[in-house]
Amino acid sequence: MISTVWIDSLERVLRKNGSPVIERLSDDENIVELLSAANIWTLALERKKKLRTQGMRPGDILCEASDSKELIVNLVACAMGKFIYWPLKKSEINKFLTTTEDIGHNFFLIDKSITSKVARPDINCNFITPETVLLLSTSGTSGKERIIGFTGSSLLHQIENINRGLHCQQESGRLIVLPLHHCFGLILDFLAGLFAKQQLHLRNTGLFSPEKILKVITENDITHLSLVPRMLDLMIYYSEKNPDAIKQFKKIQLHVGGAVISENLKNKASNLFGEFIEGYGLTECAGGVLLNGKPNGCEVRLKPVDEVKSNVFELWIKSESLGHFTNQDEWKDSEGFLKTTDLVEVKNNGDYRVLGRSGSLIKTTQGVWTQISDIEEIIKKNFSLSFFHLEKQDGHLNLLASSNDFNIELLQYFEKNYGLDCKISNFHSGDLEKILLGSQKKSTSEAVCEWHKEK
Repeated sequence: MISTVWIDSLERVLRKNGSPVIERLSDDENIVELLSAANIWTLALERKKKLRTQGMRPGDILCEASDSKELIVNLVACAMGKFIYWPLKKSEINKFLTTTEDIGHNFFLIDKSITSKVARPDINCNFITPETVLLLSTSGTSGKERIIGFTGSSLLHQIENINRGLHCQQESGRLIVLPLHHCFGLILDFLAGLFAKQQLHLRNTGLFSPEKILKVITENDITHLSLVPRMLDLMIYYSEKNPDAIKQFKKIQLHVGGAVISENLKNKASNLFGEFIEGYGLTECAGGVLLNGKPNGCEVRLKPVDEVKSNVFELWIKSESLGHFTNQDEWKDSEGFLKTTDLVEVKNNGDYRVLGRSGSLIKTTQGVWTQISDIEEIIKKNFSLSFFHLEKQDGHLNLLASSNDFNIELLQYFEKNYGLDCKISNFHSGDLEKILLGSQKKSTSEAVCEWHKEK
C-alpha cells in the first residue's frame, strides 16, 4: 500500500486553515496576490480532478516551470492524485518533446493551466519508486547532473529538521527570493516556511534587487531570509552604500548556503544581520546536511583523502532525507553512507568546516597538501586585491583579478610555493556589482568567472 504521509501532512497544514498565507506581486508589480492555506487546498482539489480528466494517472509526472504562480497548487494537486511533481528552470522545458505514446511513467507539461503529454527519451525512470512524490534536478557541481526522487517521508524529515534548527515561529514573515527548482529554494525555504505556517512573501522572479528586497523587509514583518553567497555579497554592497538599511537587516535571521562561504563573507554577514546561519547541503539529501557546522538530522562520517595525510577529510552522510537516483549504490559504502565529493576539516570545537570539492586539493613545493580555500585566505591576508577568483584547471591555477591591483609579488608567491603556472586574467572590480546583478550563479566567484568567459 502506498504511503499517504505526504498528502496527510499537507492536509493538516492547509485544509480549512487561514494561515499560512502566500503573498506575491503580479508581473506588473502593482497588484498584490494573496493565497491562504484553505485557498491552496480548494484549488488543488479542482486541479487534481482536471489533471485526471486530461489523462494523468498515479505515478505520472507533472512538469512545470518553477516560476509558475500556480506551483504550490500543482504540487499539492499532485500529492492528492498520487502524481509526481517536477519543477524545472525554463531552459529545461525546451528538452521535452510532444508525444502520445504511453510509457511506465508518463510526462505531462503544464503551462497556464494547459496540460500536454510530452516525452523525455534521455531520462531513465528506473530509479522512481511507488513512494516518489517529487523530482528535482541537481546543478551538476559534484559531477554529472542527476535527477533526484524524494518520498514524502524524506521531505518531511528534512523540513522538520530545518525548522527545528532555524526555530521558525508561526506567522512570522519569510521573504523568498530563491528559485524553486533548487532544493534550497523549494524545500529549505518555501516548503519549510509553509509547514512552519509562516507568512510567505515571494519575490523570486526577475533579477535580484537589494533595493526591492529592503522594501519588502521594511513594509512587512520579515524575520527570515535565505540567500546564496552571490546574493549576500550584493546585500553587503548595498548596505555599504545605504547605511540606513542596516537597521532593517538587524532583525533578520539570515540562512546562507548553496556554495562555499569565505570566512571574510561570514564575518561581514554576522555583523550586518541579526543572526547568521551557514547551511551546507546537497540536492541528494533534500538540501540540509549541516547548520553552522553541525549535523542537521543526519549522520556524518569522515574518510581520509587518498594518500593525503592532513586534517582534510572526505564527507560521507547517511540520513532519512536522502533521495534516490540512478546508480545510487555506486555512491554508497557498505553501511549506506553517501559520498558527497566535498572536503571538510574539523575545527577545534568539533564543528565541520566545508572547504570545497575533492578536486580542489593542491600539493605545495614543501610536500604539504592544501586546498584552494586556504590559498584564497592567504592571498586576502597578504596581497591587496579588491576581488579575485582562484580555480584549478588541468593542473594550472587560474587567477581572475583586477589589473589595477595585481602585482609581481603574487606571481612569485605562486611560483615559490606551488610550482604551478598561474594564468592571470584582467578584471575591473568596478564592474562587480553589475555582474552580480545580472547573474543567476550561486557564488560571486562563479558569477565573475561566467562573465569573463562570455566576454
